[in-house]
Amino acid sequence: MASDLGTLQRCGAQHIAEYCDQSSSFAWPAYDIDLTPGRFAPVELLAPALLSYPLSGKKIVQPMLADNDSDYRRLYRAIESTVETQFKQPAQFDELSATHITEGTGPPPWQEFWKAWTLADRCAHITSVGLTKVLHRKAPDLVPIMDSRVRAFFGCERGARASVDAMLAIRANLDAHRDLVTSWCGVAKADKPQLKPLRAIDIAVWMHMGGCEYP
Repeated sequence: MASDLGTLQRCGAQHIAEYCDQSSSFAWPAYDIDLTPGRFAPVELLAPALLSYPLSGKKIVQPMLADNDSDYRRLYRAIESTVETQFKQPAQFDELSATHITEGTGPPPWQEFWKAWTLADRCAHITSVGLTKVLHRKAPDLVPIMDSRVRAFFGCERGARASVDAMLAIRANLDAHRDLVTSWCGVAKADKPQLKPLRAIDIAVWMHMGGCEYP
């Protein structure tokens, strides 16, 4: 059954505080710190491992870096282009329309992301989860993380469109619960990086779906 962020009114901030506590073993802020904004380096393909989704060196990373014109290599170039375009012409996920999200139209960075999304579909060993965990940390205002727990929370677990439907749900929830999400962004104590709305949603939902112990 689908949920919305309103159901986390009482526990969301506590989940984020637990995740972002400096004594925790979770990935904040190591995953989120971007020391080279606007540029994408091969080593950043390893970042999803911090979110429990390591990309296979043999099946994904090496083909992405190979000197050829395979779909994997084109995917890497599309990732680079998404990062560079978002840096030069920043776009916000919460400014996208439903049509932008489902058809890959709209601001140039989203169009570049959609190219990467389409190419990832043609690469056998990388999923929307892996792609968004690569790109979110480089474009935290634009690319939501499509973790399986996030999809399950929004009732979008199955089918070819599950991740797109989950993105539509996140977009709608940003409008419906903007004040709540904004309040979550103030929970993390680290000065840098700033906790952004899409990451706050990811953390609150991921922690909640892992087993909520708060009343």
